[in-house]
Amino acid sequence: MHRLFLHRLSLLAVCMSLSTIVGCPELSTIVGCPEPVAEGEGEGEGEGEGEAALPGEELRSLQPFNSSPAIDAAALDTAGDNALLLGLDLLTEVDGDNAVLSPVSIIEAFGMLSAGARGETLAELEAALRLADQDTLHEAMNAWNAGFAQRNIPAQEASPSEGIGAADPVIVELVNRLFADDDFAISPAFLDVTSTRYDAGVQLVDYGVDPDAIRQDINAWVLDVTRNRIADLLPEDSLSTDTRLVLVNALFLKAPWTSPFSPATDETFHADGGDITVPFLHGNQEGFVTTAGNVDVIDISLRGEALALTLFVPRGENPLDEADLLAGWQALANAEPALLDLTMPSFTIDSSLELKDALKERGVTALFDSDICDLTGLNDQELLFVSGAFHKAFVGVDDKGVEAAAATAIVVDTEAAGPLPVTVVVDRPFTFAIRDRTLRTPLFVGRVERP
Repeated sequence: MHRLFLHRLSLLAVCMSLSTIVGCPELSTIVGCPEPVAEGEGEGEGEGEGEAALPGEELRSLQPFNSSPAIDAAALDTAGDNALLLGLDLLTEVDGDNAVLSPVSIIEAFGMLSAGARGETLAELEAALRLADQDTLHEAMNAWNAGFAQRNIPAQEASPSEGIGAADPVIVELVNRLFADDDFAISPAFLDVTSTRYDAGVQLVDYGVDPDAIRQDINAWVLDVTRNRIADLLPEDSLSTDTRLVLVNALFLKAPWTSPFSPATDETFHADGGDITVPFLHGNQEGFVTTAGNVDVIDISLRGEALALTLFVPRGENPLDEADLLAGWQALANAEPALLDLTMPSFTIDSSLELKDALKERGVTALFDSDICDLTGLNDQELLFVSGAFHKAFVGVDDKGVEAAAATAIVVDTEAAGPLPVTVVVDRPFTFAIRDRTLRTPLFVGRVERP
């Protein structure tokens, strides 16, 4: 069986003489000569966009990202519904009165991992994360990634003569990246899926030398992508010399309202357990309003109108359950546009979630068990399992607009194993010896003709 060995020297040889190589079809799936990172780059925890370099050398499948995917509209709707339900489910695991997470970030990361999972490992993952079959899942992720890339809008300068006001940019940056040990053989088919569907490249690093330095480099890169909102995604001791691959999704969103709110003023919010005083926003906003059963749904447009902040508000005293929220979500498809005279609190939330524990409680056990985990679609030569999965998220809503960030990391480790067994059938007469290995002496010799 052919294997793709991600070695610096062999990759350099590929770049120098790819046209002369024959008999190695898997080499056609990679592109790009490795470019060493300059000494000192990528170290530290990062301080903003452009500050943190990616660690290691870059590798990518020759199969490019599909920027014009086709997917059935109903399948895309189902993917959105399932993402909502997953987010609501996992939200119950986040501590604190206020909580936030990104189901998109989580699904993107585990969607990539699922391309390498097989058997019961894949089945448990699909059930717990509400993932579709592999083809439909990757098509949906492709549609998400291509669509999110089109949400960016540059800043707008004011033009009083044309009645145009200044507007801040809309920024949506979703990045998938694999950080693979440079001695780890990754399946070419896996690389093709992560490239064409998730737009994910691979950084080659050496976990065997200083895994904590790589951890800090990855954290610095995540901090950079998320504009200083997601720090220390990978906690101390989360990587080791047994780490083979870290799959990361980083997501940042910032968008202004279609019209700014008035500056916030302190008013009363009727919280569970008693009234509190918090800053409130007031203003006219474009959006949608609808009702579904026990929930009122307020959908507030952000600049460009492709993005929105959606609020689900109970109509009575009882809290909303999952069915109420899904009904409200689905009712948005038929909501009528409206000009909203809106009063709402501003808020800022930071949350963290240890996904390994949360997924174990939801039936994902094989993935984290080195004895039975099946990630042979990633690599069929090593015993792989997931040693940790981490998620952090941030959201801030104020008079100017919405800012949100999230990141998810999955750590794939190996368990040391002997060589693959060689099949031997002894079914003819044989001679044997009982020997001392150190002394290289046969204590006994014999033969067996009729056992």
